[in-house]
Amino acid sequence: MKNKLSEEGSELVSNTNQLKMKSVDGKYYNTDVMTTEQILRLVQSIPYG
Repeated sequence: MKNKLSEEGSELVSNTNQLKMKSVDGKYYNTDVMTTEQILRLVQSIPYG
């Protein structure tokens, strides 16, 4: 799948970091996070039509 996506020009979300964030049950879990720039690039990559 990774090779197929690469051939099609898609990028996998690999530039994420993980932070421990508190959930509703009060426990902390590693959560994927992105910077504002990464989010904007992701949004721009979504085709519309």
